[in-house]
Amino acid sequence: MKLLNFIVNGQVHLGLRLENGVLDVTALGKDMPACTDEVIRGGQPMLDKLQKLTGENHPLLSEQDITYAPAVVDPNLILCIGLNYKEHVREGGQSDRPLPEHPVWFNKFSASLVGHNQKVIRCKASQQHDAEAEIVVIIGKKGRYIPKEEARDYIFGYTLGNDISARDLQFRSKQWLIGKGNDTFGPLGPHIVTKDQIDESTLNIRGTINGEVRQDSMVNKMIFDIPAQIADVSQFFELNPGDVIYTGTCEGVIMGRMPPLTKDWLKPGDVVTVESDQIGVLRNVIADE
Repeated sequence: MKLLNFIVNGQVHLGLRLENGVLDVTALGKDMPACTDEVIRGGQPMLDKLQKLTGENHPLLSEQDITYAPAVVDPNLILCIGLNYKEHVREGGQSDRPLPEHPVWFNKFSASLVGHNQKVIRCKASQQHDAEAEIVVIIGKKGRYIPKEEARDYIFGYTLGNDISARDLQFRSKQWLIGKGNDTFGPLGPHIVTKDQIDESTLNIRGTINGEVRQDSMVNKMIFDIPAQIADVSQFFELNPGDVIYTGTCEGVIMGRMPPLTKDWLKPGDVVTVESDQIGVLRNVIADE
């Protein structure tokens, strides 16, 4: 099942992506969920309710009718892992850089999130904007101190994210927050694919800038796989339905390009995409306002 959030007259609606278009679930009645967050919190009974709709005859929206909201509207936690692919850790002339012994965690905020086809607004304090294509996991149930072997039971589904990064701000101090957590720096979407539709063993990730493929890898090349990430971060924070985990980016980011003079930082008008064959395409445009 593919679930999305979109805007109707300034309000978020839940969409169910079907073969021939998108069903506006929220418009079907007051007893219908208003967004993906409500579906995630509703668990299997809510998914069963939505499944019944797929066999009914309702008018569908075309892609041109959709103004996307983030794939999750109001998560409690937006957690991100850095330095999680070996080739990314060691790109940019850092071939001897040691691999992390533990996951490197940072966070974004709800104001960071933007939907598919929406603008990423550059931070005026930075001149070095970069893109990081990532698979994103959406948590489906509450958990703390989760064993790795049980971690997949806590996954609701998967989507795509772009960890937009202001590199000069990221490395101004030892904390990455001001370079990672800015408003609009967390594109998320276009939809959530429920976990029963995803084969993690063949899940790929690809990032492009203005149509040029810059990043291209597989989830199975992670240093810390997705169950390990969930198990680790649940030692410190209670996870709840709708929480978001950006699972790390692979090699090919602008910062890693050599020599340094070839670094073509993101500029207004650039189009960045995150793509995965099993999930779809997340597209955003870089802008100054």
